[in-house]
Amino acid sequence: MLKLPLGPERIFFQLVMAGGGKVGVVIFFSISAWFFLDREQTIKSNLKRV
Repeated sequence: MLKLPLGPERIFFQLVMAGGGKVGVVIFFSISAWFFLDREQTIKSNLKRV
């Protein structure tokens, strides 16, 4: 990636491909918190959400 010239390809790679792990972690914890904050915790209600 460092050998790529500065341009749209390099910017796309840095923003989307290299930062994908961080975005995935944020999404994972957001969904987890959404499930834990619900008052009713049943398998049936959780499957309806998914």
